[in-house]
Amino acid sequence: MKRKPVADQIVVVMGASSRIGRATALAFARAGARLVVSARGPRGLESLVAEIRGFGGHALSVVAETRVFSHVHEVAETAERQLGGLDTWVQAAEMPTRQPFEKMMPAELSQAISLGVVGHAYAALAAIPIMKRHGGGQLIHVSPAPRAGEPCVHVAAAAANRGVAGLLDSLRLELKRQGTPIGVTRVVPPANDPERVAAAIVRAALRPRREVRVGGSETITVGLHRHFPRLAEAMLQVRRSLADRRRARTGAAEPFADRTERDVPLFEA
Repeated sequence: MKRKPVADQIVVVMGASSRIGRATALAFARAGARLVVSARGPRGLESLVAEIRGFGGHALSVVAETRVFSHVHEVAETAERQLGGLDTWVQAAEMPTRQPFEKMMPAELSQAISLGVVGHAYAALAAIPIMKRHGGGQLIHVSPAPRAGEPCVHVAAAAANRGVAGLLDSLRLELKRQGTPIGVTRVVPPANDPERVAAAIVRAALRPRREVRVGGSETITVGLHRHFPRLAEAMLQVRRSLADRRRARTGAAEPFADRTERDVPLFEA
């Protein structure tokens, strides 16, 4: 599918207040795209919009909870109503918790899986009708946890993101059967390199691919797990233990935890 130059695109970035989402919004803005940026609360969005406008970019912000469809729909409608359409939707909202399974409260588990699956589904549900009205577009979903056959030490993340992988594969086929010119891309990021992921997302908006794995270590891990699963799982456990110790010592946040807007309710009252 042929796509517009990035400078001519209207782009929505969900989860834009921090990490991958913020880096992606800045990368699109520097490339000349017009943006609607969204996150759970206003603080990170205000500074992001100010930074984009500071170098001459164009951005609007909408506060939205990705698990509430009326919020997500309003983000999509804002892009069409105020900017004139929607070419690319980036779903970059990150998993809010990666607690060990037995330490998770039932509501926390439900929220984590909801963000991973329902949030991605709502994004597509809101974006597709607008993209159809304007001749097509590209859905880009950042999904850091693995597909089937790949190791993961976080139960909720594995459940949610394997669900996302199935959702995106089925959605891609459905759109293809309909002859709808809307592409679906899954981006698998490394643990810590948001700028590199953002660059890959911008490229995917111009030259769509089914899946983009950022960083060679992800591919190596998949191959290792397929052929030597016990060794791969042992290595992941060691890596997780070292990361936990480092965070305990430094007070650093989880790699995929978005702590920017935690005071904002996760669901509508």
